[in-house]
Amino acid sequence: VNAVAVASGGCMWLFAGKEVRDQQWDDECILSRLDPDDPESLKRYRCRTKKTQAPPDSTRGAAGVVVPCCQQLSPNLPPTPGLLIYNGRAVLDHRRILLIPFPSADEATYEVEYISITHEVHRAVLPDQFGHSMVYDDKRGVLVVFGGFDGSVDRDTLILINLSRKTWREANAPGPVPLGRCFHVCGKMPTDELKIWIWGGFNTNSCLSDGWVCNIDVKKRTAVWCRDGCSAQSSPEGRQAAASCVIWDQKGHLLLQGGYNGKHLYNDWWVFDMSRLAWFPLKSPLALSLKGHCAVCIPGPAGASILVLGGQHLVTSSTSCRDICSVNRYTFKVQVETSLKQILAAYITATPAMRALVQQQKNKQRAVTRTERPVLSRHTA
Repeated sequence: VNAVAVASGGCMWLFAGKEVRDQQWDDECILSRLDPDDPESLKRYRCRTKKTQAPPDSTRGAAGVVVPCCQQLSPNLPPTPGLLIYNGRAVLDHRRILLIPFPSADEATYEVEYISITHEVHRAVLPDQFGHSMVYDDKRGVLVVFGGFDGSVDRDTLILINLSRKTWREANAPGPVPLGRCFHVCGKMPTDELKIWIWGGFNTNSCLSDGWVCNIDVKKRTAVWCRDGCSAQSSPEGRQAAASCVIWDQKGHLLLQGGYNGKHLYNDWWVFDMSRLAWFPLKSPLALSLKGHCAVCIPGPAGASILVLGGQHLVTSSTSCRDICSVNRYTFKVQVETSLKQILAAYITATPAMRALVQQQKNKQRAVTRTERPVLSRHTA
């Protein structure tokens, strides 16, 4: 639950999060590799830091992106792609950035390195937070971080991290800004300019359903926000801790599944078109009622695979889901929304355990007494 998930080298990579072992929650600090062609196999790697040879502390609610070359950020690391982790809950030295080169298939361990990032003016460290979102703009070498919970408030600030200079600064927002939030959805828009889109999340005591577009000027350190214009009737209901991923079709489609509104779990599937700023519901035969799960899109020669993994499937239970749902053979040749919905829904498959889980969910939900009313709070499991 609350793991960081990315796609690289034709595989799904997961790091940290929480795992259930013998009905007890344990913080996990394992890097895992999943081959979409063999979803039953999950290779796990033990890690250690380069200086102390000790494993880094576990983290959850962190954000991660793929960087093309680790050696550009640290000369001690190999010139291979890697996973860059920022912040999170219960992480050792959580005010730094953790860089993890992707290990080869025959390695049993891997080395990680912390990278110090300081403010470009007064040299302060990065703020402490979790449940934030992060995107990487390789054209400008900049990480864009928005939102997150810092232990007292849900942040509404946007942070720009310059990886080449190893500095950070909050962007100046001259106009209206979205409410502070955590565990929201975020995607980088398919434009030459640096733009991001955010939606949903949790703020103080409510789940949000608003969408915002942010136009970012890295040189001027400014962030101009505006609403995306989608009506509540055409959008998903407000939620937090949903699984989402950008579909690699160069059209700016973002897939959203499940989530939690404080009272019940959602099992719906949606696609958001970031080029047209419009939502499209998917009629899926596989209704996954989950929160805190993750999704990635893996390109392939015949299209792509979208993998959904982990999460919790009961509101009032700590039961986690280890099984994998795969949305296979998604074609990038689709041009219209009706075909998009038909093709994506037609190819949703799952492991037998996942299908059995979906069939049992309604019975388990009925077993929860109606007098139990969970307190609305941010998703921290």
